[in-house]
Amino acid sequence: MIDLARAFVLVVIAGLTAPFAASQVDTVLPDHGTVGTQVEVTGAGFGTGKPKAWLQDDATGKKHALKVLPGFGDTGFSAEIRKAVLGAAHLWVQPKGADAIDAGAFTVDAPSVSALQDAQLQPLVSVEPGDTFYIAGDAFGTKKGKVIANGIKLKVITWGMSGILCESSPKLANGVWPLTVLNKVSDDSFESLVQEGSFTKLGKLSLTFKKDGQDMNLKVGGAVDAQGYALAFGATNGGNPNKQFVMLLPFTDGAAVPATYVYGTDTFVATYAEFPKITSPYPPFPLPSTWWPANGFTVTINANSGGQVAGTFSGPWALQSGPGADITVEGSFIAEF
Repeated sequence: MIDLARAFVLVVIAGLTAPFAASQVDTVLPDHGTVGTQVEVTGAGFGTGKPKAWLQDDATGKKHALKVLPGFGDTGFSAEIRKAVLGAAHLWVQPKGADAIDAGAFTVDAPSVSALQDAQLQPLVSVEPGDTFYIAGDAFGTKKGKVIANGIKLKVITWGMSGILCESSPKLANGVWPLTVLNKVSDDSFESLVQEGSFTKLGKLSLTFKKDGQDMNLKVGGAVDAQGYALAFGATNGGNPNKQFVMLLPFTDGAAVPATYVYGTDTFVATYAEFPKITSPYPPFPLPSTWWPANGFTVTINANSGGQVAGTFSGPWALQSGPGADITVEGSFIAEF
């Protein structure tokens, strides 16, 4: 005889324990972003409860929760990235009361600077202290970061995902400086910020002079006779044997930068000499080796501020006298008028 009461209980229990419709993710848009990016997740079977979502870094496995925004429902939801690690990750979604779902690969983007613009949104030529300018790009994030030029932090007026309005600093010397944008994820540099009208000095006088890749350890010495050139400086190792370097350039105080001089096309003077060790106070002394620039040797002055200039140089030099061979020279300098 069938126990109707027992059968009824079993039917009810079976109905209560029958599984809910399986949750699934159909689309994730966008599949990349940064802090502040809103991600749209669509699918089915999410239910009416508030879901969870997080990014899991592929390299470390570390999880960063997304903020689920109002309006979630059975077919999808929106969530905002609040924290993330640069690079490859996976987005995970977990409907309330259900298992987590791997929603697919997601890339956390670094900030990208595409252009510098003036107040009229035209290509930026240069700035003076106190000038505002606009940094255009992408993936800057919605949390305020930093803008740095040559180690100087610039004032940020507004910060947005695709643009930053900032103000140049009187602490920044005249010159052409790499501009770096740093956000909560990473950074990007744009080497074209030109500062003018500053009186800030560039720093301590210095010289890096490498001969065939070897640093000659020269120190900037006293004044050099300009011989008709506006900028003249020299350096030596101050030892025995002695090494001496002199450069004379037709660059004037207050001239615009960047300024480039190419030997063989432009007229300037540079010499480097190595004097052998002298062991006797009486002649004859050993002959020195002397080099001059060869065609193609290039000098670039990228900063001119406070009576000082900074630049770089590189290229071939030809042996003019004494023992030795042709060399390749490279280096950088801070000199003054």
